[in-house]
Amino acid sequence: MKKHLTVFLVFIASVSFSQKELRIADWKPGETKTIEGISIYRAEGENSDKSITNIGYQTAEQMMAQIKEGAKKGSWKKEKLNHELDKYRVHNKGGIIKLYIQREDAMTANLENYTVVIKTKEEQEIQARKLKEKTPNKLSDGGGWKNQTHVWIKEKTERPFEIYVHDDSQAVRKTYKFEVTK
Repeated sequence: MKKHLTVFLVFIASVSFSQKELRIADWKPGETKTIEGISIYRAEGENSDKSITNIGYQTAEQMMAQIKEGAKKGSWKKEKLNHELDKYRVHNKGGIIKLYIQREDAMTANLENYTVVIKTKEEQEIQARKLKEKTPNKLSDGGGWKNQTHVWIKEKTERPFEIYVHDDSQAVRKTYKFEVTK
């Protein structure tokens, strides 16, 4: 139990750090932000005080380093460590996208309204995922609703690559485009 808790805590620490950065609305199209050592260029889609769509990205190597750190603290056996590392070496070679959504009302903040598409720089689709329903949480200041999720990238993906977040919560689709650079 303690071993599982250690991995979970390392993962949560990683997520909470980046999620704090992702909650900030002042990321305009044409700007690059560095989140967890990865440069991400925002090409399309504006944020406002009441509507935020931001992403972060971690490589499989970064995630594996966090698992190794947790394994040291938890005194894991080698088999357990290899089992956890195989989740990235075999199944999620491309890393993880962290998505943060904030909207004025709960309906438009529900993840079932969003699709995440990953493409090469040459516009070749690598992976697409229609997100499943997930009830958003009310912001602590009462000024809206937030939601967040992770999208695992199954295949090793060379940078730069593009991430599209399609928002279908309104009558007209809104697209947010990001480029994960080198």
